[in-house]
Amino acid sequence: MIRTISEEHLARLQEGREKAKLLGKEGDVVITNPLLQAKAAPASKVKAIRAMCASCMGCTESYQEPGWKQQVADCSAFNCPLHSHRPYRAKKEEVK
Repeated sequence: MIRTISEEHLARLQEGREKAKLLGKEGDVVITNPLLQAKAAPASKVKAIRAMCASCMGCTESYQEPGWKQQVADCSAFNCPLHSHRPYRAKKEEVK
């Protein structure tokens, strides 16, 4: 038996899925976009910094720039107030 779904029902289903993704409650779906993560947890300073760095590297809510994490790690915007707090930077080498 083949079940058909009306366009209205399909649209409501998709809207519910989008809300669940934003809230991170869709089972095994993990939000990897830092802008959406920051939107879902507005009180998190770490997620806000990660989202700012990602947007600076060209990411948007619907697009993630390939290699943006490495670009953040290699960031040379030393005048940026978040530069010393940026994520994905290499750990400092131990001085012997």
